Amino acid sequence: MKNIKYPRLSETEIAELNSIKNMLIDVPQSVAIENYAKITELVNNRDFGQHREFYIELMFLLGEYNGRNEYIPDAQEIFKRLMIYSTKHKLTDHMLRAKANYAITKAQTGHFHEAIDEWKGILEHGCPLKTRLNLLNNICVGYGTLGEYSKSIDYAFQAIETMDANSLPEMKLSPLINLGSAYDKLGDSEKAFNTWLEAYNLAVATGQIRRACECCSNLSMACNVLGDTTQAMKYAKQCLQIGKDYLHEQGFGHPYNNLGFIYESAGNLDEALKYYCKAKDIFDNGFDKQGSANCQINIASIYQKKGDYKMAVYYLSQAETLAEELDIPILHNRVCTLFAETYAKLERWEDAYKYQNKLANILSSTLEEHVQNSITKIEAEFYRQKIANQAEQYRLQNVELTKKNKIISTKTKELTQTNRNLTDTVETLNRVISVISHDLRAPLANIAKLTELILESSVKKEDIHEMLQDLCYSSRDIYELIDEMLDGIRLQRRSLDAATMVAEQDVITILNSIVSIYRPLAQKKFIFLDCLYEEKYMPARVDSDLLKIVIRNLLNNAVKFTPEKGKIMISAVYNNNQLVISINDSGIGISPKVLKQIQKGRALQRIDSSTNQGIGLGFALCRASLKKMNAKLEIESEPALGTKIRITLPR
Repeated sequence: MKNIKYPRLSETEIAELNSIKNMLIDVPQSVAIENYAKITELVNNRDFGQHREFYIELMFLLGEYNGRNEYIPDAQEIFKRLMIYSTKHKLTDHMLRAKANYAITKAQTGHFHEAIDEWKGILEHGCPLKTRLNLLNNICVGYGTLGEYSKSIDYAFQAIETMDANSLPEMKLSPLINLGSAYDKLGDSEKAFNTWLEAYNLAVATGQIRRACECCSNLSMACNVLGDTTQAMKYAKQCLQIGKDYLHEQGFGHPYNNLGFIYESAGNLDEALKYYCKAKDIFDNGFDKQGSANCQINIASIYQKKGDYKMAVYYLSQAETLAEELDIPILHNRVCTLFAETYAKLERWEDAYKYQNKLANILSSTLEEHVQNSITKIEAEFYRQKIANQAEQYRLQNVELTKKNKIISTKTKELTQTNRNLTDTVETLNRVISVISHDLRAPLANIAKLTELILESSVKKEDIHEMLQDLCYSSRDIYELIDEMLDGIRLQRRSLDAATMVAEQDVITILNSIVSIYRPLAQKKFIFLDCLYEEKYMPARVDSDLLKIVIRNLLNNAVKFTPEKGKIMISAVYNNNQLVISINDSGIGISPKVLKQIQKGRALQRIDSSTNQGIGLGFALCRASLKKMNAKLEIESEPALGTKIRITLPR
């Protein structure tokens, strides 16, 4: 027979094919049918001599389209042509892919053992990465269908591990669906639901509508087992709705079957039977013998529950024939279980025993395949290795971050302390300037004026003595005010020094050294100054220089603001793990308003010149200095009743 010479494929036809080649899958069925016809017409009637790879790509698309839509003989024919074509042109990778797809059509007709052997053989010969991933997924499905869940999960994890290693997250969908199916068969419906939900979200995100439909079907079954009938019905109807737009009629079988199962679980047998019968009609016109057998068993289950045992036996007999042809253990199990129950209800005990015994033999022979521990080990080892790798990465990152955080923390503390020091310095400077403006200018101006009057001899001789006395008082006030300011500034500089030397020191020695300085000043004003210590030697953890400045400042105030014939008492006692120093005077006291300002560090101006009160600069600085030694300062005072100051030091 003479070969027909076809016209060469034109550039216009190439452009047309490129525009429609990806519109066979995951598009509405009407669009897919139209595009399938166009591609088929050109593939069969054009010379692709210069576009060999393009021809192979189109042929695979046509074969997969037929396979997905249950046109199994057409799919087989296309994959056979591809195997011959690839072998002729020595395109080994394409030949292996075509061989793998041909094995899928065998699985679709129930010949899973043959298909698995074929897929394993291709794996052993080596193949491109994506083909290898497809083979691992196919084997996973095959073993899951045969009830060998340990092997199914093993191949699912091999697929996931291969994808993770090669950064192919877009191909993770199939192994996730397969893994969920294995969990479902093992009775872990919650894990199955979570795995399928992850797969559904991935399918939606990547626009794989058919796989999203498949996930909805699976999710409906998981929800039904988990007792959420409402959600199960929602997923089942969503699956059916998607199917009506994107699937061939043959694809409705499983959604109808699922709806029947949900209604059966809810106790609505009539509605369940209606959907089972719809599914049966679709399976009878297709090539999915396993789906047909499951549907026959489901219908038999409904009739048994209704008490129509004759119809139950009829449908079970048809299912048994298919189960024997397919040699799928899970189908044998279902048939034998339901046969035994039905015959028992009919009191046909011998038949019931026969099927019960047959079931026991089947379970015994497949027991070794149902080893949950080995499955757990496979899964656990996969995640253990993955988590270990991730943990090591996190550990290294954490070490680096910890180093950086320590540096940042140290710098932050230094900056914070520097900022505080600057703030305190600025505040002190502002206070000093305020005191100079308000309290030094007036008396200095007064001194200048009086001196000028005396020098000009414009004052009576009898008034000169009085004026000189005023000058003396003003000079003394100014001296004391400046002295207090300088003490406060010195205290601040010392307290803000970062090198605080805290060590165990004898506090009594420090107190006595300060008291010896101020005792003569107290005696000059006839002030009774006394000390009362609980022990002769009382150590505490302090900075001796800082504590001396604090005590000197406080004792100076006590002497200054205690009138003649007053009293100042200094005491030191232990209170638990603390050493408490008290300085109590019978001086002029402090008003509540001023005391409140002092507590906040704001009493920085002369309150009343008639009372000879100071500027209060030292109190806030004393408190800050003691804080550096983990000590604290407390003040109690009332006008005319004196002041009580308590210092608490760590023992």
